[in-house]
Amino acid sequence: MELVTYPSAVYSWTQRTITLPNISGDYYIAFQGTGNWGRGVTLDDVAVSLTPTCADASATMSAITATGATATWACSQWSSIL
Repeated sequence: MELVTYPSAVYSWTQRTITLPNISGDYYIAFQGTGNWGRGVTLDDVAVSLTPTCADASATMSAITATGATATWACSQWSSIL
């Protein structure tokens, strides 16, 4: 099943967020790129993660560097650290 397609050229780094349907199922994720007229196809920093489902979630960022950071969030239902 194709979840999304981007038919137009993108000339600068662009973050995309895609919501996967039916999070209880198994997923096999693939990417297909077509570089027309000698243009390249680039894909970077792909992450698959759960999103907090509670309305009162609090988030903090720490250990911020030029190449990464630690994100922490808490919710009355559960908490997680990436």
